[in-house]
Amino acid sequence: MKPLTPRSRSTRTPIELGPEEIGGSIRHRGWTLEVDPTARLTWPIYPYNPYRDAPETELRHAVGRLSVPLKVEPQPDWALTWRRQEIEFALETTSPTESASR
Repeated sequence: MKPLTPRSRSTRTPIELGPEEIGGSIRHRGWTLEVDPTARLTWPIYPYNPYRDAPETELRHAVGRLSVPLKVEPQPDWALTWRRQEIEFALETTSPTESASR
């Protein structure tokens, strides 16, 4: 998979990556996140700032949203009313010297 490289650090152009583009893993600066093959990534997402009573507006505060569709397991009739969902992921990192040599 070709690395995703934004043309400008100040870009506000939304990035939406589906399962085909993600391919089950996201790599960035020495870490790899293994995700569900159905995962989607959206960037930028501006978090809510309670001190301003509004969402953030500066790109430096933006975050990415990784989402996975829910696959709710049916429960037997005798089970409690809640449902169960497992979302698995693995995060791997390399030491700073390993990433510098790549």
